[in-house]
Amino acid sequence: MSGEFHDEYVEKLEKEVEKLEKEVEKWQAMEDKQRQKKEYYHEESAKLTMERDRLRADALTMALRLLGEDDSTFGPECHEVMQRWGKIAQEALEG
Repeated sequence: MSGEFHDEYVEKLEKEVEKLEKEVEKWQAMEDKQRQKKEYYHEESAKLTMERDRLRADALTMALRLLGEDDSTFGPECHEVMQRWGKIAQEALEG
């Protein structure tokens, strides 16, 4: 009887190990997904940063171009933008 009990016990332990191994695989898959998401968001953040920097450089170039213009020739939207960017453009020239 003790051999039979031993075999049953070993079988139960093996099943438990299988369950735990499956659980570990599941957690590893979740970690992999999280890592992939993190890498994706990092890449997207870098792209957005580059785009923001390019747009800022473009806006500064345009503001520098308009800085020498007579502001009475500006339309309302251009005047509004130059209210914000004129000082930045002036600082860029002086800096």
